[in-house]
Amino acid sequence: MLKHFEGLGDKWRALVENPDETVKGLVQTIANEGGTREAWQSHTPDGHTVLMAWPATEPCRAGLIIRGDQNGENYQPVSALPLLEGLENELEVTEVHPWGNDAEGEIAACRAGDDSIWFYDPLLYRDRWSCIVGQKQVFTLSALAYALRPATRDSIQVKGGPQFDSYAKAYVDKNPGVDPASIPPLTLPLKGARIMQQYVNASEYQIRVPVEEVATCQFNGEKVFMLTVSLAGKDDKALRAMLYVAERTLGGFEPKAGDDIEAIVWLQGRLVD
Repeated sequence: MLKHFEGLGDKWRALVENPDETVKGLVQTIANEGGTREAWQSHTPDGHTVLMAWPATEPCRAGLIIRGDQNGENYQPVSALPLLEGLENELEVTEVHPWGNDAEGEIAACRAGDDSIWFYDPLLYRDRWSCIVGQKQVFTLSALAYALRPATRDSIQVKGGPQFDSYAKAYVDKNPGVDPASIPPLTLPLKGARIMQQYVNASEYQIRVPVEEVATCQFNGEKVFMLTVSLAGKDDKALRAMLYVAERTLGGFEPKAGDDIEAIVWLQGRLVD
């Protein structure tokens, strides 16, 4: 059964070296200098919930969810999180999993005919009312890399699956009487392939993808690479995301457009504001 881990410490470690001390400082900075948007605020009879962020202009920011009473007073922090700008995708909602704090959570969604993917939503307190199972919504999707390196293989050999079965049939047709056990494996090229597999927890994945575009930004004084990637699907239905990776995570590797990369990532998404 897929585990929903309700914690963000490992996500912060992907961005900063000393998350315990750094996040404390960031929370104070957000409280003093951060801002919010009207679309990030939810006012209900149970109280007011607001997402604040800092700095105002970077695509990779520190976010802070706060909750106050029915009068919009006595706000208290709920959660501090990396807040990532993403790329738009129209997806059908298949499941919603609120976290225990009733603010954050995770959403499963898919394109027609594809498997569902899970992603963390920092605005689930707002989005859950629009995320009805079976309905389509437009989400912005991003990813944060725990680890990332150049892809290590250009091809893979398989001895099972639909492609191998077709290949094996053609091989037997050309070699009547051959022992099926002696059919050599099928070699599949991996250059440009998009491979996405579930990792340990919901919203975490192992991926192999080509890099489409590269840009950089700053987070708390550190350089962060922004890689435009398509995680899965064909070109006209590709699941697109902005992938963020801290420079120190790369160990000297500098990704560029056209590179095939392998990474372990955490997905984040939210309804378009």
